[in-house]
Amino acid sequence: MNEWGGDLNVTSDGIKAMLKQACAAFQATVGALIPQLFADELTLSDHEEISTIIGAITSTADRLQLGYIEAFDRRIEPGTGAQLKKEIAANLRIPVGKLRYLTNVANNANLNGTTGRPRLERADVLFNDSVIGLPALSAITETLAKIPVSEYEARKGIEEKLCLLAEASAPEGLRTAGIKLLQDHGFGADEEARREQASFRIGTQRPDLMTPVRGLLEPRAAALLNRVFHDYAGPGDLLEEKADDDRSPDHRRHDALEAALRSAVDHELKPSRPGCAAVVATLTLQELCEFNGVAVTDVGTTLPLDELLKMGAEKHWYLAILDHKNGNLLHLSRTKRTADLHMYLGLLASQGGDQTPGSGLPAAACEVHHVEAWADGGLTTPDNLVFLNPRTHRQVDENRIDRSCYWTVQTGDRTVAVRRPWGQDPSRSACSNIHPALWLVPGIRLKHGVRPPPLKPSVLSPPKLKGVSG
Repeated sequence: MNEWGGDLNVTSDGIKAMLKQACAAFQATVGALIPQLFADELTLSDHEEISTIIGAITSTADRLQLGYIEAFDRRIEPGTGAQLKKEIAANLRIPVGKLRYLTNVANNANLNGTTGRPRLERADVLFNDSVIGLPALSAITETLAKIPVSEYEARKGIEEKLCLLAEASAPEGLRTAGIKLLQDHGFGADEEARREQASFRIGTQRPDLMTPVRGLLEPRAAALLNRVFHDYAGPGDLLEEKADDDRSPDHRRHDALEAALRSAVDHELKPSRPGCAAVVATLTLQELCEFNGVAVTDVGTTLPLDELLKMGAEKHWYLAILDHKNGNLLHLSRTKRTADLHMYLGLLASQGGDQTPGSGLPAAACEVHHVEAWADGGLTTPDNLVFLNPRTHRQVDENRIDRSCYWTVQTGDRTVAVRRPWGQDPSRSACSNIHPALWLVPGIRLKHGVRPPPLKPSVLSPPKLKGVSG
């Protein structure tokens, strides 16, 4: 038996010639049949039988592809071959991400007995015989990979149960079944491993202002979150007098989470980093008067103006109003004030976030840096302060001697700029950051003329503002 699972003993040129011949014959035969598959003469019974045949063809193609990927991966040194992998993925007509996925499946499945993983007892036979497809094989091997090699009997029993399930039904439930079997056998991660895996990430805000989230919760966090959902995400929950509720279950859970977060802020939950213990949003006076546009917050989320105004009247929400001509702070509605709050708000209005060129990190994740060091007499004034992400901040040379470090400088008009390390920018020009994530910051709009078309709310009427006519 060779690495392709057959009895042929041919050269590499022979393998390529046979594959080309098989491909040409397949394309010629199937190409002529494809138009016939759309014929109305085919009965439902015909379609059922044809789908079984196509499934077998697909499984054979998957076996060929998986065997090839396993053989290819053996020739690549770990951590190398990135460009070659892109070319191979393009040749296979698949994304690079799917190539990585198939490589993991191939290594876990160990169909050729060369990856160091335990051999499959039954799943590989079913896969080779086209009884199960790639999705089922992937789910089975993903489960088995979590079992210690020493647990042979448990591994064998779990594989057998999953194979029986795969033969009897679609592969959708295999992963859930695998999880339950692992839990039943006590193969879950210990507490320390779970803590290392725990994560929660807010994605990039979409054009419709919705934001995706992803993460991995520890059992306690999941239990607390489910407690919130059970108590406050039922039909009619959080509505006035249990009014008619047309929200979907997912929408109700969203509203329950928002209510829990609002409650945490209202009870003065303290942030771990310097700055503001609330969410801050900025917009220009013209936008407020015209009731037109969106506002960017110091946590990087963009809010429609009508939603922002609702929040501005609630406890621990701030509304900073800036002059449209020069960006100066005209008014601040607030419920809480600390010594450095106005300075933070001023930087938020003018810079909005990390000033490292190319960074889109929001202000809430940044540290405040003195351009002229405090120890050297630098003042805590707007033209001497800049938002920097913690990593850049640690790499700033305040003496401006080391060209391999970041430098912060003031340009002729007292604008704060950043010089990148010579390895990133040989010219070391003084740069301002106008990353797209900061385009809605008023100071960026005013300084650089970045003015994306505003969103026009259509639900609420413009608010009545004292001292504003028209």
